[in-house]
Amino acid sequence: MPDPIPQHVAEKVETDQQPARVYKRGRFIPVSKRDLEDLLSRHVEPDPTAARDFHEICRLLEAVIHREYHSTAMSLKDLYTRFDPDADVHVLHRTPAADELSRDAEKLFGIVRMLLEKANFRSLPRDEVDAAVGAVSPWGLNLQVDLSVFHRLEVWARGDKIDHRARRSWRSFYRLQHFRIPLYQRLMLVFQPRNDQLNAAGYARSRIYLKLFKNIPEGDVDMVLPGTSVRMTLIDRGKILFPVVSGIVVTTWKIIKGALLVAAVGVYGLLAYLMLIVGTIGYGWRSFFGYRRTKEKYQLNLTQNLYYQKLDGDWGALLRLCDEAEDQEYREALTAWFLLWRQASDAGFLMEELDRSAERLLQAELKRDVDFDVADAVDKLIRWQLVNVQHDGRLTARSPQRIIAGLRERLRVDCP
Repeated sequence: MPDPIPQHVAEKVETDQQPARVYKRGRFIPVSKRDLEDLLSRHVEPDPTAARDFHEICRLLEAVIHREYHSTAMSLKDLYTRFDPDADVHVLHRTPAADELSRDAEKLFGIVRMLLEKANFRSLPRDEVDAAVGAVSPWGLNLQVDLSVFHRLEVWARGDKIDHRARRSWRSFYRLQHFRIPLYQRLMLVFQPRNDQLNAAGYARSRIYLKLFKNIPEGDVDMVLPGTSVRMTLIDRGKILFPVVSGIVVTTWKIIKGALLVAAVGVYGLLAYLMLIVGTIGYGWRSFFGYRRTKEKYQLNLTQNLYYQKLDGDWGALLRLCDEAEDQEYREALTAWFLLWRQASDAGFLMEELDRSAERLLQAELKRDVDFDVADAVDKLIRWQLVNVQHDGRLTARSPQRIIAGLRERLRVDCP
């Protein structure tokens, strides 16, 4: 159960139209490429030559990264064709053997993991998934999930935040209560069914599925898993069990009592007695259908939640993932190189110094505490030859002229 917000905070939340959200520390850099360029360019605008070099490096670096990810997307397209559940083209080549399909599936999962890590998602451990499946938030549904139906299941999340929500319930005598709800801003499922148990839900075991959602409460991960079924609460079960049981008891008593009176009251008494029995049975039948309507209402609520919270699926989710990984690569590389170019002295930065400088810059500009992935950023700078590595491990930025020449040469080699 989420913690209630203290009274003085609750009053503020109730008054504000858009209450403040608290974001947990993560590696995701929440700024567009153009906005990042604009905020960094403010530090070089007084120098026209440096500003011109900066914008040219931005253009070339973006082109180099896009070229690499375009190649990755094309490889994924060929690999995912045989696993895509929504493919509308015929595969004319031979049918692959089972072991070949297994190897290709493992390769596909490996590439997807790499893209998720580059897009700064984090993998949720199985025990964390199990805990989320077993939990019920005040805004979720009581769902039953069988995780054994998955041959492979991976859950990835990004952008942890604490949101504020309000609700009324009988426990608080229907007074408005405010809660802190931990959310995942983005949640990605990658799975392959184990057998035919998910066929009724439209999932084939020979396919691989990717589902991307937004703003999913941490305790409601089970809501987005396929093959879930609504589990009725004790109160909902009581709506049908109590009337039916009480109806059976009353009917039985009436039968015993009425059997003694039938002889005395004749045919009209018998008809009245039968009407009483039919009425009792009808009340129980009505209660049963009320139970069914309650369950359908929960199912509709689940469907509506998924409709508004689902961002993309399968091939569309894969393309979106490629695009987000590409953008994050660019943001990390540009930020790290810029700091080495404009803030480091001639001696350069150690990786720890670069990490601290990047996090201070992002905190100052974005008002968010970002865990900058300095190791990955430096690997990119070395691979694209934007920095020099000294014998003591210090990093210094290459001159803009050398970088521009090197990136142009790389683009010419890749696309003659």
